[in-house]
Amino acid sequence: MGPQIIPCASSAERGRLRNIQPRAISQSQEGRPRRRPVLPPPTEFAMAVPGQIEKFAGGHGKKQIRSKTRFLAVSTLVFLFLGPCQAWAQAAYSRFEVGVQTSLTSVWHSAATDHDIGVGGRFAYNISRVFALDAQFDFYPRNEVPFPAITALQEGGRRSVWIAGLKAGWHRQKVGLFGKTRPGIISFGKVQQLNAPGQFDRRTHFALELGGVLELYPTERTILRFDVGEMLARYGERVVQLSQGASLIAPGYVASFFQTSVGLSYRIGRQGEAQLQSGNKGRFEIGGQFSWLNILGSFFRLRDEPGYGGRFTYDLYRWLGLDARVSYFYRDPHTVDFQEGGKILQGFFGPKAGIRRSGMGTFLKFQPGFISYGTTLTDFRNFPHPPIPFERQTHFAFNAGGVLEFYPSSQATLRFDAGHVQIFYGPKTVFLNQGSVTAPSYQKTGIEVSTGFGWRF
Repeated sequence: MGPQIIPCASSAERGRLRNIQPRAISQSQEGRPRRRPVLPPPTEFAMAVPGQIEKFAGGHGKKQIRSKTRFLAVSTLVFLFLGPCQAWAQAAYSRFEVGVQTSLTSVWHSAATDHDIGVGGRFAYNISRVFALDAQFDFYPRNEVPFPAITALQEGGRRSVWIAGLKAGWHRQKVGLFGKTRPGIISFGKVQQLNAPGQFDRRTHFALELGGVLELYPTERTILRFDVGEMLARYGERVVQLSQGASLIAPGYVASFFQTSVGLSYRIGRQGEAQLQSGNKGRFEIGGQFSWLNILGSFFRLRDEPGYGGRFTYDLYRWLGLDARVSYFYRDPHTVDFQEGGKILQGFFGPKAGIRRSGMGTFLKFQPGFISYGTTLTDFRNFPHPPIPFERQTHFAFNAGGVLEFYPSSQATLRFDAGHVQIFYGPKTVFLNQGSVTAPSYQKTGIEVSTGFGWRF
């Protein structure tokens, strides 16, 4: 009779079982040895969560916000339930995987919903049983006509997507759950030229995909894979100088696509079993980071803001921690409106959950917080006579994304973050010479990436 397999137990039960002392093996009357229970090694679980779906120019559909919020809540509860449990069976894996998939991309505009179907291939290199480098290519053969018309200056024609990044999560013999963070490019083959009506060229944009993966393993070599996530695309400004000395500008912004795919993969090479390793030590961590924030600013001008800041982490468990960070974006764009303008102060606090090994770790984060603009308009009663009063304006925001950490030593951490930043601008009253007006509420989507160094103690 083999080692006893014990289902996921409570913390008290696991503590009691760990305290069982080894005993000498004695022979029973039948001559069979008595065996003590054997506790298999722990494993951990992580799932990345896609961000909200944005309409053009920063708006959102309420139905999509509710559905995505439910998805975030369910994913977090699933993770918190499975994270501390034990995975008793060691699942075999191989270093290389190749596969094919079909993908569905959806985008919600203010007046319509657009869907596009593509096909492509995938390649993965498994660093370990729970970490993989994952690359994917998709081609969408439909000759797309952009809607609304203003997006024709950034999109159009057949679309191709190239992304590659990290996939990490929870893996058993028949099923696996993973989170993914994959940067890359999105390219459109037929985009309207600014100063030549009827003429087109190719436009390529930076993209970032955040999402989750469900894998089923019908056999040791085959993988049935389901992906769901959000793709953020940074559409940069397009400026053309006209002959009269004027310029024509196509505004930049951050576009958001909801993406699902289903595919079949095959494992190549010799298969082995994972060897679990212990993580680094210390519950507390302090550090600094350098960040880059990309978001649509005042008057439809795209802001690429560098910043710096600090962070503090307290690890409740090896797989779950509380993470707080503050960043200061020091450039002043010298443009203001009722809701934003000036230098930016940003802060987020929330859980960071995932998988940690001795050499590296990867985590999901969903962190509410604030973003504060140092200079906004509020009172025009003295206009045009100076001074025109300005004030600081602070808005609720959240950051959802992925974290990759490397551990050069037991106390040092090198950290990389990538995430979706969602900002909620509330209504604001602005005073005029005669009466007042209320600036309406709205939302904006941004991309934030950062790198930093930390020290554990």
